[in-house]
Amino acid sequence: MLRFVADYTLPALRAPGLLLRSFREAAPQLSSVLSASGALCGVAGTAVLAVDPQRVSEVFTLYLGAASSWMAVGYLTQQRWLFASNIVYFGLALKGLMF
Repeated sequence: MLRFVADYTLPALRAPGLLLRSFREAAPQLSSVLSASGALCGVAGTAVLAVDPQRVSEVFTLYLGAASSWMAVGYLTQQRWLFASNIVYFGLALKGLMF
């Protein structure tokens, strides 16, 4: 059950750090994709609301997707206000789904 320290070679120990660095390098592309998905979810939610106001659960589900995407963009791009405002939007969308 217990492994020896020798089983954990230096490359194996550095792997999470390398993954984090590659994630940071991919952040511009990832934030672009997340921005597009957030915008599409928000527009789709508003369109569904305009066409059929009775489909509230679908609208708030799309708003949850939009807020999640924009929170991730705010985090990746280190925009604190974008991140914070979408935490509030996420909470309001959750409340809308629950009641």
